[in-house]
Amino acid sequence: MGKVFKIIGLWFNAGRGYTLPMSVLSWLIPFLYAVLYYNGMVDFGLIALVGIVILHWSVNLLDDLFDWWKAQRDIKLGKRQELNFQRRKCIYLINGDLTFKQALIGLIAALSISLLIALWFISVFGLKLLPLIIITALLCLFYPVLDHFALSEVVIGIVFAPLLYYGVFYVMTGTVSLPLMLMSISTGLMTIGLSYTHILLDCELDRKNSKTTLATLFASPLSALNLQAVIIILAYLNIIICICFSQLPLLSLLTLLSIPTAVELYRILKIHLTDRERKIKRTFFMGYMENWENIEKQGIDGFMIKFLTSRNLMVHFTLLLALSLLIDKVI
Repeated sequence: MGKVFKIIGLWFNAGRGYTLPMSVLSWLIPFLYAVLYYNGMVDFGLIALVGIVILHWSVNLLDDLFDWWKAQRDIKLGKRQELNFQRRKCIYLINGDLTFKQALIGLIAALSISLLIALWFISVFGLKLLPLIIITALLCLFYPVLDHFALSEVVIGIVFAPLLYYGVFYVMTGTVSLPLMLMSISTGLMTIGLSYTHILLDCELDRKNSKTTLATLFASPLSALNLQAVIIILAYLNIIICICFSQLPLLSLLTLLSIPTAVELYRILKIHLTDRERKIKRTFFMGYMENWENIEKQGIDGFMIKFLTSRNLMVHFTLLLALSLLIDKVI
C-alpha cells in the first residue's frame, strides 16, 4: 500500500498538484451560484470539477515537458549551459523518477480523460458547448509556448475565470448569468495575481534563461511589483463597481476583509526585491501555512512565505465571496 501511495504522490507532484486548489476555488463560485440561485444540477457540477482538475494537472505537466524539451534543445544549440528550472519544476525528470516518455504517456492519458468528459457534456447539451471547449483546449495546449511570450498570466486569467465560470454554470443550469461573469473578473484577477507572484520570484532566473514574462518586461523590479498592486486593486474595484450597479449583493463587500493579506503580500514582495537577505517573519494576516516546520527544515521558507501569502490572498478573497453568496441567499 505504501508503494501505491508513493506512486500516486509522484504523479501528483509531477503535475504540480499543490496548484490544484486554484481550480477548486475557481470552480466553487459558479458552482455555489448555480446551486443557490438557479437550483443547478449538483452532479453535473461535480463532473465538471473532475474534468477541470484533471485538465489543470495535465497543463502543468505539459508545461514541464515543453520546458524540458526546450532546455535540452537550447543546451545542444549552445544557448544554455545547464538545466536550471524554477523551484519544483521538472524535479521528477531531473531525479530520474520518471522518464520523458513515461511522463508523456501520463499526459496523454490525463488529456484523454478530460476530452471524454468534454465529449460527454457535448452529447448532453449539443454543439453549444463546442466553441467554449475548443477555445479552452487551444489556450491550454499552447500555454507552454505562450508562457515564453509574456502571455501566460493572460491565459490563466481567461481560462480560470470567464471560460471556467461560463462552462460550469452552463452545464449546471443550461443558461448564462451576467452577475456571475462580472464576479469572474475579480476572481480571475486574483488568480492572475497568484501566478504573477511566482514569476516575480523567478524573474532573475527567467531573464537568465531568456524567458519573457510580464515581470521581465519591466526595467525596474519595483515597477514590476506595481503591476501586481494594480491587478489586485482592480479585483477589489470591480466588486465595488458591480455592487454600485446592483449586479452583486451588498454583502460582497466582505471580500474587502482580505485587504490586509493583500497589503502583507505587497510588503514582503517589496522586501524580496529590495533586501533579499532580510528574514521575513510570519504574521496573522498572511494566513495559514501548512507544514511550515518542514518548509523551514528544507530551507525554502524564504520562497514559500511569499508564495503561500499570495495563495492565501486568493483563498481568503474567494471564500469571502462564497460566504457573501451563502449569507445573501439564506437571509
